[in-house]
Amino acid sequence: MIRIKAASLAACAWSVFGGVACVGPDLPAGDLDVPSGLVTAGANTLTVAASGRCLAVVAGSLADGARIEQRACDGGAAQRWNLRDTGGGLWEITSAASGKCLDVASMSVANGAAIQQWTCAGTSNQRWRTVDAGSNQVEVQGAGSGKCLDVTKMSLVDGALIQQWSCAASGNQRFTVAPSSTGTSGSGGANASGGASGIGGASGTGGASGGGSGGSGPLTGAGNVTIQHVGSTFTLLRDGQPYFVKGIDGGAHLDLARRAGVNSLRTYDSSGAAGTLNNVAKNGMTLLLGISLTADPTQYTSDTFKNAKVAEVTALLSQVKTHPALLLWALGNEINLGADTQAAWQFVDQLASLIHAQDPNHPVMTVIAGDNGPVMNHVAQWAPHIDVMGVNAYKRAPFVDGVVKGSTFVGPYVVTEFGPIGHWESSNTTWNRPIEQLSEDKALGYRQRYAAIASHADRALGSYVFLWAQKEEVTPTWYGMFLETQADLGVAGESCPTVDAMTFAWSGVWPTNRAPAVTAFSLNGLAAESSVVLTAGQSATASVTASDPDGDSLTFLWEVLVDADGSSRPARVGQSQRTTAPTLAIAAPAAAGNYRAYVYVLDGKGHVGTANIPFQVK
Repeated sequence: MIRIKAASLAACAWSVFGGVACVGPDLPAGDLDVPSGLVTAGANTLTVAASGRCLAVVAGSLADGARIEQRACDGGAAQRWNLRDTGGGLWEITSAASGKCLDVASMSVANGAAIQQWTCAGTSNQRWRTVDAGSNQVEVQGAGSGKCLDVTKMSLVDGALIQQWSCAASGNQRFTVAPSSTGTSGSGGANASGGASGIGGASGTGGASGGGSGGSGPLTGAGNVTIQHVGSTFTLLRDGQPYFVKGIDGGAHLDLARRAGVNSLRTYDSSGAAGTLNNVAKNGMTLLLGISLTADPTQYTSDTFKNAKVAEVTALLSQVKTHPALLLWALGNEINLGADTQAAWQFVDQLASLIHAQDPNHPVMTVIAGDNGPVMNHVAQWAPHIDVMGVNAYKRAPFVDGVVKGSTFVGPYVVTEFGPIGHWESSNTTWNRPIEQLSEDKALGYRQRYAAIASHADRALGSYVFLWAQKEEVTPTWYGMFLETQADLGVAGESCPTVDAMTFAWSGVWPTNRAPAVTAFSLNGLAAESSVVLTAGQSATASVTASDPDGDSLTFLWEVLVDADGSSRPARVGQSQRTTAPTLAIAAPAAAGNYRAYVYVLDGKGHVGTANIPFQVK
């Protein structure tokens, strides 16, 4: 074993550019055991865990200052690196093509500093540690800065440049180092660790310990749940074993979720609870069982309403409190959007006390909307028997930890919904219609928010991603991680890049085949942020930029819908069209109003990338 001494733990926080940023020394405290066979001297390839692409010198340059990028592995000299043991657990890494050293530009110790090649000088900015990251992967840390080699913005595409960034245990900072004669090749393939891929294969890397972790088959154990509190750290225990929640909102495709590494499902009400518990147990999962409560404040002074809820909870306790798949009880969802009152929270506390009296084996939470400190204070004051704070947060998910710790609530929390930037948080057109993210941007955001939540495991017990299903809210694609099934449109529940992203986040392994990446969409050369306005009947060209990480052939499905809020699919204008080219000539609708142009990029293997542009016709 190679023994590497490290000084102290880093303190971590979220950054939009590098994922989770860590302040202070980046190496874990104590000795780090790196198996001696994990990294060997000589010619090697360095393959990025997240993308399956290889570190390479841009354009195979031989010059000082040439940047380092990720590129589909081809075995060429620009992607081969000679590792030389310089002692003290450090390596010199030189390009096989140029003989120059992997180098942090200007000897910088700052986040975002460029990684380049430079004539070898034996300096600390050209010395590197390899730290075991599990699953036959390593972090490559600069000796001078303590920071990790990092693919900028967690990109998955060719040409993404390499920088240094505070170590965050994320896939864009983990590498497989393999002798170049046997190095992996191709992009978007199986994870280089040699393990089975996440979808359709065994998971486990990056998974929570304890019974019922995702991918493990039927659930085992009695399912007694407690919260361990040691110092400032809270740990959820299931049958005495740590259980970090890797959950989903939305009960579709449970078998796929299990294989992706999911270990828990959340429901919003108690209807069909026994059947749902049985179903999740078959898939090796637990259930966060929701009990619906109203946001109407007048109901909390109504004995009729309150007596009915007490009866519902009492009946549920008799039916399911001993079910091994029960994880937590959740009283209400976002009742603070109207009922942030003393009477409401005191009734929540009454129900929590009722549950505790009859079921000491499952903690109780309530779920609030947003990282709202004053509401958390109200829960702490008026509902002291709540064990766990549930928080629904989207763009602000990385900030939940700070708000909880700044409130008077002293228990742990779960982020009970996170996902894309919410429609209330997004940028808008000049006529105040929200602009939806490209599906590739959503996928990056999901991974960043999950990493931010997981980095606060001292207080966070886990999270539930929204939405492992399809939902019509603002658009047919805003929140769902799957398409709808629409025979007349020609789609059948295809999975989006967010499914791939969360599979990797939960299991540490990419699916064997992934969704297309949509990186741009325009009308007449204008993106959505330009607030596109057309005249009635005007000709326009829709154009999408898309690629497939597996090289699959792509088809493009186009439609124009009326842009209107509601729970039903908006009306389509004209006919949908399918092409093999990424452009389409369209005519603006004849009637003035608000519309959206949609494109669905299909790989023919059950996956899709999506984009839409709101536009106005005058």
